[in-house]
Amino acid sequence: MAEFSYRKEILQFAAEQYGTEPAYLWAKYPRYAALRHNDKKWYALIMDVPKKKLRLPGTGIVDIINLKVEPLLAGSLRMEKGFFPAYHMNRENWTSVLLDGTVDLAQIKDLLGLSYDLTKAKSKRKGKHKMAKKIVVLSTSFRKEGNSAQLARQFAKGAQDAGHEVKEIYLSDYHMENCRGCFACQKTGKCVVQDNVGGILEEMRSADVLAFATPVYFYGMCGAMKTFLDRTYPLFPDKYEFRDIYLLAAAGEDLETTIQGAVEGLDGWIRCFEKTRLAKVIFAGGVMESGEINGHPALQEAYQAGKQV
Repeated sequence: MAEFSYRKEILQFAAEQYGTEPAYLWAKYPRYAALRHNDKKWYALIMDVPKKKLRLPGTGIVDIINLKVEPLLAGSLRMEKGFFPAYHMNRENWTSVLLDGTVDLAQIKDLLGLSYDLTKAKSKRKGKHKMAKKIVVLSTSFRKEGNSAQLARQFAKGAQDAGHEVKEIYLSDYHMENCRGCFACQKTGKCVVQDNVGGILEEMRSADVLAFATPVYFYGMCGAMKTFLDRTYPLFPDKYEFRDIYLLAAAGEDLETTIQGAVEGLDGWIRCFEKTRLAKVIFAGGVMESGEINGHPALQEAYQAGKQV
C-alpha cells in the first residue's frame, strides 16, 4: 500500500470535472487507474510503484500520475522536485508526478487539465469559409488562480468554443531570465539566454492572435509581463504572424485611470511591431484577492472577446 497520496482527491476531481470513472485494466496491477476520454483515449494514469523505480530513497511504494505535457514544459517541470520522466510511457510527451504531497495538489489539477486538453480529439471545424485561427493566451501572473488568470481562461474558452486553436501559457510554469541587451538575436534570430522562453516565442511567431493577461501593479503591468515582452526581441522587426493583440487586466482599484499605465506599456510594444494593433482591452477592477473576480462582468466580456476573434 502506498504512503500518503492524493489519489482519492485526483479521482474525485476527474469525476466532478470531466465525468470520468477510473478504468482498472490490468489484473496484475489492480491499483493502476486509467483516466480516459469517452473515446477511451487516456489522459492520465495513476500507478503505485516501488520508490526504487524512481530512484527515490526508501523501500516503500509511492503513488504517481502520468500526465501528457508539451516537451518544453516537461523539461521545465523536471527541474522541480516531484517530477520525473514518464514511468513506462513516452518520456518526451509524458511526465510522472508524485502524489505524496511533494507537488501541490492545485498544480497537479492544473496539469491534469492540460493533459486532458492535449489528449482530447480535435473537433472538426464548422463552416466552409471561416478559417480557424491560432491564438496564444499568455497569463503573466504568478497566481494561477488569480483574477487575471481567470480572465485568460475565459478568453481561451471563448476562442476554443468558436473552433479556434488555442495555446494557453502560464509564465509561472517556465524558467525565464532577463534580456541581456546583447542584440545577438538580431543577427541570429535566436536568444542566447538558455531558458524556456525560446519555445514560447516559437508559439507566438506562428500565432494569429495574442492575448496578454496581467494583474495591475503600481498602475502598470506586472514585472513578469514586462520581462517577457523584453525577451520577444528575436521576433523583431518582422519575423511574426500575429496581428491582433488583447490585454486582459485585473486590479484592486476600480478607476478608469487604474489600467492606463498597463495599456501604455503594451502599446509601446505594439508600436514596435508595426503589423499589429491593440484589438481590445478588458479590465476587471475592484478585485484583489484570488477569486474575487467570480461573477464580475469582465469574465463574460473576456469569453465573448475570445469567441469573436
